Amino acid sequence: GQLRPGAPAGEEGLAILSRHEIVEQKAMALPEARPTEARLLLSVQLATPAGPIWCHTTHLHYRLDDGLARERQVVAIDDAVRAIAGEHDAAGARVSDGPHLLCGDFNATPDHDEIRFLRSLHTLSGRRTHWQDAWLRRHPGARADEGVTWSSENEQTRPLRSLDLDRRIDYVLVSSRRKDGRGTVLDARVVLDERDDGICASDHYGVLADVQVTPR
Repeated sequence: GQLRPGAPAGEEGLAILSRHEIVEQKAMALPEARPTEARLLLSVQLATPAGPIWCHTTHLHYRLDDGLARERQVVAIDDAVRAIAGEHDAAGARVSDGPHLLCGDFNATPDHDEIRFLRSLHTLSGRRTHWQDAWLRRHPGARADEGVTWSSENEQTRPLRSLDLDRRIDYVLVSSRRKDGRGTVLDARVVLDERDDGICASDHYGVLADVQVTPR
């Protein structure tokens, strides 16, 4: 009720849309929140035919010099997902044994430390983690100018032309692939980059991923 035009927390929010029933949801404030920029992690548990699956989405600080803030935010996100993944019911069974999906606008390119941390290529807060970058899984060896989601060719980026353009800053991240095949990235591509009378649907392009959630 506070994310409305003119509200101190800003005019943005997060959403997860699903064809499957949402049976549980969690929302957590991230570090480094600012008066006009509320940064959150939104998590939902979905009742799918393959069993319960947790999906998470976020939106990190966008300024080019916000790297330290984003580092603290990704550590908090990873801590929160680890806590959810470790939850057990009253009988001691793991609540959800399926892969976790983490999506969103991270406002950082693949070579930034905050993304390298998520991909197990960099240490933050004295530890490492591991997430699969779905797009990179299907496009190994891709050039830096491929998979762009924030493009100078998109008319919607004009209000923020002070930011570096032509970057891949939106991700679908998948928890580690299991031996039984769950968590395998089957496909990933940039979508919603089409134009209607020259105008795109958003200032960002979308990322679509097909992820295996059932055992072989």
